[in-house]
Amino acid sequence: MSTEIQDGAGTGNRATVDGKNRLHVGSVVRTERNAAIDRGEAFLFGSTVITFTDDVSTPMVYIKNTSTRDLVISNIFNSIGSTTGGTGDAYFTVWKNADATSGIVTTATSCPVSNMNIGSSIEFEGSAFIGATGETFTGAGGIHTTIIQEKTIVDVDIPLVIAKGQNVLFSIQPPTGNTSFSVMLAITVYYLDNDLTN
Repeated sequence: MSTEIQDGAGTGNRATVDGKNRLHVGSVVRTERNAAIDRGEAFLFGSTVITFTDDVSTPMVYIKNTSTRDLVISNIFNSIGSTTGGTGDAYFTVWKNADATSGIVTTATSCPVSNMNIGSSIEFEGSAFIGATGETFTGAGGIHTTIIQEKTIVDVDIPLVIAKGQNVLFSIQPPTGNTSFSVMLAITVYYLDNDLTN
């Protein structure tokens, strides 16, 4: 028994097959991130502007995932201002699993978070805090460090997955001798669809 593929061009409901027996089809591709935005399961964390008045490595933002699903960090943006009194570069570092006794956690200054689907009422499942000069963090393991210069915008392209109960922390070490250094951090995240992880 043979199978014959017929050209459906012009019928309006059948696929076209050209003279070289190629089937013509169309498709729509969405990234996992865009699908999460559509579901209302993607979020933007914005640190506002933080001004650091020393040259000590200091926590900027802490994010903990308490959902049953994995949380993906898709983008990290640093907007770097000028330093007063500082020389050299600054260092931006991503850390994993800081201790709950860390200063940024115990002070617990909430980090603004917005659903990237403005029509959605779904809220982020976890905690997010902003750091400040003088706050500390302990127990964290370094994942990645980026050298950044003043008066720049830096896109740190290191996608990460935060499992349930895990956390990440972002720190900045201003230039040596700094007395005033302003930085703003924006982070986009989304929850993985369970259907993609089973």
